[in-house]
Amino acid sequence: MSKQALHFESIEALVAAGKLPSSWSGRDSRTGTLDFTGTASWEEACDRATNGWPEGLAKMAGVLEQAQASTTATGAAPSMMLDVAGAFPHAAIAASGDAFCMVSPLPVSERARPVLRLATSTALPATFEPHEVFNYGAGLVAMIDSLEQAGFSVELSSLRCNDSFGGKASSRLTIQTLLKPAGEPLELERLAFCLASASFNRRLHFAVVEALCPAELWQGSYGMAATPVRGTDLDEDVCLLPGPTMFGPSSPQLASPEAAVAAMRGKVLELLSDRYAAFPAILFEAAA
Repeated sequence: MSKQALHFESIEALVAAGKLPSSWSGRDSRTGTLDFTGTASWEEACDRATNGWPEGLAKMAGVLEQAQASTTATGAAPSMMLDVAGAFPHAAIAASGDAFCMVSPLPVSERARPVLRLATSTALPATFEPHEVFNYGAGLVAMIDSLEQAGFSVELSSLRCNDSFGGKASSRLTIQTLLKPAGEPLELERLAFCLASASFNRRLHFAVVEALCPAELWQGSYGMAATPVRGTDLDEDVCLLPGPTMFGPSSPQLASPEAAVAAMRGKVLELLSDRYAAFPAILFEAAA
């Protein structure tokens, strides 16, 4: 199987690639319907990706507020260091005669928030309805916002893996886009579009495939959604969140944003407890 990997360091870079000319005989990214893509036109999708989707974010207000209210950090213990001089002595160490017996707070620069590298699989079969994509995305936006509120610095990437259908040759295509760098503020209106609109895949990703991939492998179907392979499609230190395909179309987990949050909560806590055990626990309490 041949492989093609496309990496974009920003949403703007993804949009720019989708605007490139194509040799294909037709471009579904431009002709897709509102019912299928969630946007009325290619231009509207580009505008929402670039400038944000305030109407979509407004629809998420309830689940965002609920997630923030039910997410707490237990609080970091004071960060201290031992030295020959400091704020106060450590009695037991001083009694032992050790010169490094004075306790001082660590400089603020040494108390950086832990970086949490996340990726979400955005490959989307045609059987998913736009409202299911919205519910999933709204839940994920709420989770990302809660993690930032709780003290993590989140890096978030989208990962679209697809295998070509039949033909004389088969191929795997991976499109990875950095949606939110660690340390940068959350742009919730833009994340609302990228995570909760079917147009992110059915217009923007389709446009990139049309511009940069061979028609004989991808035209007509745009490929079959595939599970990312760690170490090949995904860096070893990246936590892969469950995407819509892990739940399936018409699944109860995608019936509402609240259901999506509940379905993802256990997975996120499992990832955190495994990789960030030393950081104060983050508790996602069940909504009353």
